[in-house]
Amino acid sequence: MADDGKPRIRIVSQTEEEVPPPLPPELEPSAAATPSERYYEPVQLRDALTRFSQPWDATRRALPVLFERNHRMRPGFATSWVDMSYPSGIFTDAEFKRSLIHTYRVEETGPEPREGCTIELVELPNATATFYRIKPDAYMLIQDETQLIEDARTQLVKTYPERLSLARMDQTRHFVQKTATDIIDKLAEQQGFLKVRAGFPRELRRERIQLLAKILARYTTGLGLVEYLLMDDNIEDIYIDAPASQNPVHLTFSTRHLSPEVSARIHDKCVTNIILGEGDADSLLSRFRYESGRPFSEAQPVLESDLEEFRTRVTVIGSPLSPGGVAMALRRHGAETWTLPRLISKRSMNPLAAGLISFLLDGRATMLVAGSRGAGKSSMLSAILLEFPQSQRILTIEDTLELPVPEMQRLGYKVQPMLVSASYGQTGSQMTADDALRVSLRLGESVIVLGEVRGQEARTLYEAMRTGTAGSSVLGTFHADSAQSAMERVVNDIGISPVSFQATDIVVVAGLSKPLGQQKQLRRTTQLAETVKYAGSGDDGDIQIGFQDLLTYDPASDGLLATTVLWDGQNQNGTSHKIAKIAHQQNVQYIDAVRNIGVRAIIRKVLVEGDAMTEQDLSSPEWLVESNNKFWGLGSEIVAREGRLSHSQLLEQWLNWFASEAPEVDLSTIDTTYAGVGLQGLPDD
Repeated sequence: MADDGKPRIRIVSQTEEEVPPPLPPELEPSAAATPSERYYEPVQLRDALTRFSQPWDATRRALPVLFERNHRMRPGFATSWVDMSYPSGIFTDAEFKRSLIHTYRVEETGPEPREGCTIELVELPNATATFYRIKPDAYMLIQDETQLIEDARTQLVKTYPERLSLARMDQTRHFVQKTATDIIDKLAEQQGFLKVRAGFPRELRRERIQLLAKILARYTTGLGLVEYLLMDDNIEDIYIDAPASQNPVHLTFSTRHLSPEVSARIHDKCVTNIILGEGDADSLLSRFRYESGRPFSEAQPVLESDLEEFRTRVTVIGSPLSPGGVAMALRRHGAETWTLPRLISKRSMNPLAAGLISFLLDGRATMLVAGSRGAGKSSMLSAILLEFPQSQRILTIEDTLELPVPEMQRLGYKVQPMLVSASYGQTGSQMTADDALRVSLRLGESVIVLGEVRGQEARTLYEAMRTGTAGSSVLGTFHADSAQSAMERVVNDIGISPVSFQATDIVVVAGLSKPLGQQKQLRRTTQLAETVKYAGSGDDGDIQIGFQDLLTYDPASDGLLATTVLWDGQNQNGTSHKIAKIAHQQNVQYIDAVRNIGVRAIIRKVLVEGDAMTEQDLSSPEWLVESNNKFWGLGSEIVAREGRLSHSQLLEQWLNWFASEAPEVDLSTIDTTYAGVGLQGLPDD
């Protein structure tokens, strides 16, 4: 995939000797008050640069690094601490080395000099969390460099821009970094520091000065230590509990970038060695409040905002809702675009589930992705969208931009996003989800995707689905842990009638599994069910809505199994209403529809298992789109030539095409039979 310019992770071996990079930074967010104008007046810039000049912190400015008895440390230009003492339960260096699971670097991409930090993942004894120890490069600067940054900050206060636009924080940061570079250059020359000499040429001197200027810019206009966490693609959620200066930052951690051996030892919950200093949480709040343009006060103590630069959703609460002060949760949207093959590789689902979902979307099924918070609903919905053909127009409705719309547009999809107001505390000109949905119904034939179904828009949605005006297909996410609980919530909490809920064809449940009772949670697809209509019992004859499972989760094998509703190999049939309906629409037999599901499943299995045999990213969106296009194109050619679709020919020709595109993959080692994807007893045609 092309480099999109986003920060990336560089992994280093755990046993590799750690060599500190070009001595980088860690800085702090601006605490300037929310401006009422679009311009950053000189007094506001001055306040942002001098926010640490309080009398109580005079000692900090005099010393480059301060230590507490518990080995907390911070450089003179920061107020956030990192605790470098041994984590709880570890008492010696030998014990620490044995407990060290993995080490990697987080740093910016782009030209030198780069700044970043080293991350150490440590296994804690008798604990249900992993220790995430961060070692920022900026905290390792020598005394003279720390003093240069302090002196440059003092002079920068006196450098007043005439009118510096705050419409974009990156412009402000660029100004600070550029100005700081010139100031540090002059200060270093005056102090006789960073002199050009043998082994330290002019080019290295310039890079070093640029690095120190980056530190100052991150400190004054960036997010400090929190910014490094936002750069780490392994992190999903960041939590700062009140009072922030007394509680270490903790995280939700994903192991999708790490090897299976390392992943097995890491919990999804991590506690860090970061403790925010006095006022740090308020400083972050000032930044978030400005960028969102929304109010935050005791009368309205909740703020929701998006950090587009870091693909992050921020929720902040304050007093009186949070008696201890400001607390916040930052939820990162992964930079990686999810596909069903990638979910398969993480064992979130299996190839049969992916093939079935792909088939159902081709049949214009309406689908709810249900699950609890953190179960991966948005990731699954994002992956499902890539199963549509590129010719299909798609309308997305979200209050937080999580779906991979730019990536899909880059791949040639016809996607129109619609951003609506969130459920709480939104003001301004944004439309509600219900209003946007009504507009979408007038924008022509399209797939409608609701980021989350939860309010009045649900009534509008189900009304449209019942009358057939909702377009080709409808998808959305919903908070529920099973198909039955999803229906009960829609009926009882939102007020949709059970008969109207029948317009939902399929419910896919993204669950959190704890295998063998462990504390570590694994994301698994736990149910794929279709809605069915039953005659009510009693004299009233009411229609009852229920479900029958097509796939169910088996904890023993930690995977999905096909039910006899989907396919009964012994009796050579199945009883799925939705599959039978799609088969009828396509003028094929039920068994042919199941073969179609099987071929799609085998294709995704080949992509996932072949991925380990090649440098190509076979589970990427590009490969999936190309594979699907080939599948549809070959199918059309076979039908045009023979008047019917032979799935055995379709699979054979697709495998021949794949072998020519990825000759390094040994297909003989991959089971490409129907039984290999869980469809026992399904004969070839």
